[in-house]
Amino acid sequence: MAKSRLYLDSTILITFVFGSKLEPDKFDCVSRLFNYENIDLVTSLYALIELYNYPIFNFEMDEQEKRLLAKSAIISALLTETEIVPMLPRAIRSYYNNTFKMVKSPLHPLKLPLRILNQPDVEQFHQKIR
Repeated sequence: MAKSRLYLDSTILITFVFGSKLEPDKFDCVSRLFNYENIDLVTSLYALIELYNYPIFNFEMDEQEKRLLAKSAIISALLTETEIVPMLPRAIRSYYNNTFKMVKSPLHPLKLPLRILNQPDVEQFHQKIR
């Protein structure tokens, strides 16, 4: 029997990468997805971009540290067995836009309900991923 495929949006990736100490209940549920053997996990470049942008738009720290943390978040996501699905070609996106009513994306990601990380949290995160 073929495995089911489950799409991981940015909220799942953000919880997986940043939520272990901030939102342990949500993190536990999300981390189980990554250990479940009967499903294939997939995500998109769109979700990875939002994961990258999350610390940049939501954390209060030096800009250089934000970019380093954002890169670390992407690396953490890429080190899982999650498949990255390709982006749709422009012609297909145009067809879908004309066929279905599509909501336009915001210019920057939504601020999710995670508390702002401070410097000690960032240092712990770097220790965890090394």
